[in-house]
Amino acid sequence: MKIPQLTWSMPLAERPRAMLMAVGVHGPHRTERHYTRGFWALHLYGYQSSMDVSGVTLPIRPGYVGITPPDIECLYRFEDRSAHLCAHFALPPSEAGLTVPAMQDLGADYADFYKAMEEGIACFRANPERAEVRLWDLLWRLADRRSGQLIVHDNPAAMTQACEHIEMRLSEPISVEALAAEVGVSHNHLTRLFRKRFGTTVVGYIRQRRVERAGYLLRSTGLPVHIVAAQVGVEDPRQFSKIVRAATGMSPTEVRRAG
Repeated sequence: MKIPQLTWSMPLAERPRAMLMAVGVHGPHRTERHYTRGFWALHLYGYQSSMDVSGVTLPIRPGYVGITPPDIECLYRFEDRSAHLCAHFALPPSEAGLTVPAMQDLGADYADFYKAMEEGIACFRANPERAEVRLWDLLWRLADRRSGQLIVHDNPAAMTQACEHIEMRLSEPISVEALAAEVGVSHNHLTRLFRKRFGTTVVGYIRQRRVERAGYLLRSTGLPVHIVAAQVGVEDPRQFSKIVRAATGMSPTEVRRAG
């Protein structure tokens, strides 16, 4: 089913403050008005219904997730007894935000999101900070899905998966051909995705991440330079020095001294 395009700008630079993480039950055969007074709301749906928000009617189906911002009125139409997982939370105001859809179909990711929400709900009372961290991660993942959909419609998870693989393997040689195969796209298509998202090739992005991690290790640890080089997948110290100097204008030793 095609979902109308309604989006919000969500500031995620700081951890959300959760007021409620719970299982909500509504219906059956009822129309209810809900007002998010000063808080954001996230709902993970397992039933069929619909909601009106900001003049738009959004379908609700099993596997969908909905987000509503503060001070918005929503009109729900519940067909049967309707149970969902929900979170009410506050976010610090900010001029900068990430674009998230008001409603999206999680598809194959639904089970993973549901499990994470269940874990957050289970620990909310005893350990709210832990629940908030879990919620924060879910919100970022929703924003990442949106970013992926803007880049490639036939495989929105490809970019996120590729970046995750790179992070896990920075200490190893990384083949772009193998990386593309793992995330289900061609070598050329993955390169196009990286150029659109990061303004560089896959190889350029990997080099950038190696330099960034090396800079952290040089500034924050006492590891010898050749060990730092190996930690970021560059076995030849001379080649490592050349890569660092090309990116920073300094040798690895100078990066360390600069703090």
